[in-house]
Amino acid sequence: MTHPNGANTLLLAALVLVLAACAFLAAKIVLAARSAASPAPQPFALRPIANVCTAGSCPTIYETGSDRLVVQGFTLSAHQAGIDVPDGEALVEIPVELLKEALQKLS
Repeated sequence: MTHPNGANTLLLAALVLVLAACAFLAAKIVLAARSAASPAPQPFALRPIANVCTAGSCPTIYETGSDRLVVQGFTLSAHQAGIDVPDGEALVEIPVELLKEALQKLS
């Protein structure tokens, strides 16, 4: 499908940026999980590194202080997404802008 004014090129570039940000964050999480000393995480203080609002509770990405990230967003059921999700895991939907902001601050 062709969009006027090169919109398809812009859409493709945006998709590549989002996929790169997701890959970066996923790699950071995997590396943090591999370097974890104990299987049971201890309580920790979360430090917000990116959010999409200035007041109240909204989608946010936090750093834990131990090379891990915590994502706050809107839950999405496996049924809604049409995929299988193992026990102990959850799907969280967050705005693309949130990943862009987190990527800038983590780079």
